[in-house]
Amino acid sequence: MLAQPDTRDAIVALINETYRRMSTPGSDPAALMTHPELIVASSGLGELAYDNDDVRGMDDAVSSWSFTWSAEQVTVWQEGDVAWAQVLGSVKTRRQGIEEDVPYWTTGVFARDGEGGHWRYWGGSEPQAGPRVGGRAAESGCCGLGVLRGRQAQNAQPSGRPWWRGEGWSGCNDGG
Repeated sequence: MLAQPDTRDAIVALINETYRRMSTPGSDPAALMTHPELIVASSGLGELAYDNDDVRGMDDAVSSWSFTWSAEQVTVWQEGDVAWAQVLGSVKTRRQGIEEDVPYWTTGVFARDGEGGHWRYWGGSEPQAGPRVGGRAAESGCCGLGVLRGRQAQNAQPSGRPWWRGEGWSGCNDGG
């Protein structure tokens, strides 16, 4: 279920502050990610952090780049003391004098305890125009993903139903 307004507002504020700090060298974004069980899986191979030292190292490196992180659309769900968010946004990068807006999506999991609310999981991704997994599957007809070409933004078949509820979907492990 969608989060209650107070939970949504608190999580959006935490996300925005995290993104602001990740955009600002020396602002200590890791101070917002201190829960001892936090796990980070960012968008690059090897960008995995399982403890606070690794999270701090990743956050310090990211904020030192002076990229601009933007959360453009945030949806928050909640069940009890756990909430999760889908953050659709972008990162404005600057490399060798060239700026680029890179789509960046974050999945965040948050939990409340006696000390307040905390990040528990950060999953980052850089969505691609042509998905490499879905693209290969679509070429072979696997999972009926071929219907997604041109319809990915709507995430639906012509019937208006989500693709994963499509007729005859048998899964990819059977070769089609």
